[in-house]
Amino acid sequence: MGEGEKTEGEQDSRQRKIAKFTGTLEMDAALDRMVRAVNDGFSGGRVSKHELVSWCVLYFEKRSFQDCLESMREEHFDQVSYLEAVLKQAKQAQRSGGAPPDIAALLAPLVGPAKAPSVRRSKKCDQPELLDG
Repeated sequence: MGEGEKTEGEQDSRQRKIAKFTGTLEMDAALDRMVRAVNDGFSGGRVSKHELVSWCVLYFEKRSFQDCLESMREEHFDQVSYLEAVLKQAKQAQRSGGAPPDIAALLAPLVGPAKAPSVRRSKKCDQPELLDG
């Protein structure tokens, strides 16, 4: 091995940096149930919460994420955020001297079929629907 080359183990450990996240108490309870189910009767090792979350996220990204994008966006649509984005786009076009955006077309998602009032979910993300389907 040449000078400055890393062993496979050294390269692998650099690629597996740890990140932390938070979740709801409901998610934590579900994660506890899943860890117990994985480890129950499994004599080949132990799976931790961190390992299970990592596996689930990577598995979901590869197999289901693209199919769920539209549903996630619909469930998290916030009318105020959308209006702010439309206004920002119109102001940028005005400043740059470009053609103004078609405001009526941009507001169509708000004028379409009546939707339930939007609720911000930035603090609480209660999404059992993601498991259905």
